[in-house]
Amino acid sequence: MKKQMKKQMKKQITVLCVLICMCFFCIGCGNTSADTEVTETSELISMLNDDIPAIQDLEVSAMDAYNSYFAEDTTIDKDAFLTDLNDNIIPEYEEFMTALSELSYETARVQECYQMYYASMESQHQALLKVRQALTEEDEDYQSEAYEYLETAKTEYESYKEYVSQVASENNITINIVTE
Repeated sequence: MKKQMKKQMKKQITVLCVLICMCFFCIGCGNTSADTEVTETSELISMLNDDIPAIQDLEVSAMDAYNSYFAEDTTIDKDAFLTDLNDNIIPEYEEFMTALSELSYETARVQECYQMYYASMESQHQALLKVRQALTEEDEDYQSEAYEYLETAKTEYESYKEYVSQVASENNITINIVTE
């Protein structure tokens, strides 16, 4: 009888030890909210320091090429401009927009910053498309629409900069946004 009790007791202790080990194993393998939580601060820093700069050269290159046609004392060769729009400027800008659309953020205010930036870049993209349409169809109305898109892009970009500055300030982040 004592042997049976002793054997039973060993089984219970073994089962208890296994259960305790399993509990520690499950707790050790689980993610805590601190491990997986993305903070607004870290996400904003990542967006401004890593994500956008990694693709921004495409946008800058396309817009520099576009703006070169409007430099002081420059006569615009419409055929060359249209060819450059079709072969270089718009494809490069669309590559930028594709890369930009692949970015995503979890925190609400960083997502809002991203959406504001995206909207301003998309307005600029629409302006390029309207310029091409104006040149192709030789229609000044499309030229006016392109100008309106560019003005909208500037306004949206200014709003983006203001909002990013506000969110950064509230997260004790010092930022330097290029003003162009």
